[in-house]
Amino acid sequence: MTHYLFVYDITDDAIRLKVANKLKDYGLSRIQYSAFLGELEPRRYRSLKKELKKIISRAKGERKVIHIFPIPLSSLNRVEVIGEWSREEGEEVEVL
Repeated sequence: MTHYLFVYDITDDAIRLKVANKLKDYGLSRIQYSAFLGELEPRRYRSLKKELKKIISRAKGERKVIHIFPIPLSSLNRVEVIGEWSREEGEEVEVL
């Protein structure tokens, strides 16, 4: 399995919410308002990417982009966090 960082900039509120919910559905953890991190098997990664493409194709507005970064485990072990993250009620945050 590979870890991925998903970062998005979407001006369409409804589509942005759908993207966030889809990422949560796949077990990814929100690390910032428009950033999710998690581990996916190749088959689930391909499935998620396909679903995200379908969702974002319906977006209205000037900005509708999702960046996906594969993150090596060696890099995750060196992550540093500066500041505090206030999570939404009931939302889990992945601590590395």
